[in-house]
Amino acid sequence: MHILLAICVFVLSLTKGDLKNIEKYGLTIYYVIICNLLYNVICFNHLLWKYESDIFKGSHLTVDLIYTFVVLPGVTFLFLSHFPSLQQKVKMIIYIVKWVALALLLELLYLKTGRLVLQNGYEYWMEFFFYPVMFGMMYLHQKRPLIAYIFSVIIICFMVWYFEVPVI
Repeated sequence: MHILLAICVFVLSLTKGDLKNIEKYGLTIYYVIICNLLYNVICFNHLLWKYESDIFKGSHLTVDLIYTFVVLPGVTFLFLSHFPSLQQKVKMIIYIVKWVALALLLELLYLKTGRLVLQNGYEYWMEFFFYPVMFGMMYLHQKRPLIAYIFSVIIICFMVWYFEVPVI
């Protein structure tokens, strides 16, 4: 399922993404990649979510690298490629809600099929906060990177504290 999702996101990125302006989204794509890599480094011994795969048995890291370098960059690119203008506040909210709903449905499918495991106190209901923050941070980074970095540090510190992630 993970590889199928990666292929779908890749194909959609090529066919539906704003390829003419891809360089416009590059720094935010790198930001998302770095955020996911940071999660795996900081939470290495205390993962909050872990991917399971039929192909790569017992290898969260292999599957997560597919997400880091294919799925998340593709999702970021697609999300930002079609983001409504600032003057369309209602459309912006509806747009983010649609992406959050899609992410929640996909995650529920992955949970039900055993392709994703939530652990160490992390629960599905928390995704109703995580995904709006994630998509909001993508947009914020695209518009105001420095502010996004400051908020990222605050969010990381909160999550490390809340989930008692051993960082030393």
